[in-house]
Amino acid sequence: MSTIRKNLVFVLLCIVVILGLVAGLYFLKFRPREIKVYITEGTNDGVVYILRGTDPPAGYIWGGGEGMFIGTGKGGDHSTVSRGLMRFNISGWNGQNVTLRVYCTYKNGTPGDIEIYVIDDFGALPEEARGDPNNPDDPGDVSSYWNLYKDGDKVASVKVNVGEWLEVIIPKDIIEKHKTSEGIIAFMFKIADETIPDYNFYGLETYEYASKNNLDPPYLMWTE
Repeated sequence: MSTIRKNLVFVLLCIVVILGLVAGLYFLKFRPREIKVYITEGTNDGVVYILRGTDPPAGYIWGGGEGMFIGTGKGGDHSTVSRGLMRFNISGWNGQNVTLRVYCTYKNGTPGDIEIYVIDDFGALPEEARGDPNNPDDPGDVSSYWNLYKDGDKVASVKVNVGEWLEVIIPKDIIEKHKTSEGIIAFMFKIADETIPDYNFYGLETYEYASKNNLDPPYLMWTE
């Protein structure tokens, strides 16, 4: 092989390598990037539960539990109904659809569908169960939490099995509608039929549960 031909082959190889490096760098820089926003405090997820048949709804709010129970149960001699609450800070959101993912830790009986609503922000939840503001150990009027779904938007009605991740895509227009100016978005989880007998419920993870079981806590994700 002549010297000129060898030099030409070398130059062509250099060009191929350079083009490959440029293409690789371009891909790394401009490829879609997955963003995840996690629940990072126990006061940002929890439950509101009431004694059945009370009007206005009397019960407790709580952000300190190692699990989010959604459905029907018992509290002493009283039948209860429980709903889940979560809030995330998505101040870095770029205007795309968002995916919600939450791990199912438990299921008892046949609770049916979980309805998921995007709601207005409810603020930080108490670390200890709180009922009546004047007598926190007694049930109190929790209607301001309980009724949040009425002005919310239902985004899913799903079933989930133990050991699976509940996954729901939230349309961007719903996020925009309910997101606060500080970038907070909130959710409520409830079973579709809350008149079913006691002890039909789901357990979803909370921040506390995830921390103790080496799991990702509930999170939102999108790409940019």
